[in-house]
Amino acid sequence: MSTNIIAVYQDCFLCGSTSAKDQKMLAEIAKKGAEFRKLSFATSEGQELCAKAIEKGVVGFPFFTDGVNFSQNYEDILNAKPVKEVKIEAKTIKAKKGKK
Repeated sequence: MSTNIIAVYQDCFLCGSTSAKDQKMLAEIAKKGAEFRKLSFATSEGQELCAKAIEKGVVGFPFFTDGVNFSQNYEDILNAKPVKEVKIEAKTIKAKKGKK
C-alpha cells in the first residue's frame, strides 16, 4: 500500500531546496514507496489538516501527515503502523420461550 505524505507549510517549503537534509528526506520517502506533496496552510485542505493537527497536539509548521497521523517529523509518518479497521457488529437479543 502506498502512503501519501503531505507536508503542510506556512512559508515556501523545499522550493528549489538542494540541502543534503532535504534531499535525504525525499530519498527516504521515495525508497519506502510513499508519495510526497507540499500543501500550503492557506488552502481549504490545508486549513482542515491544520485543525486536525491542533487536535492531535501538533502546533508548528511545517508538519507532516498521511491524513491520520500528524507529526513535525516525517519519519514518524513513514514508520507509522497502519490503522486497522474495526468492525462493530450489532448484538442480537433472543427472546426466551415461555416468558411474556
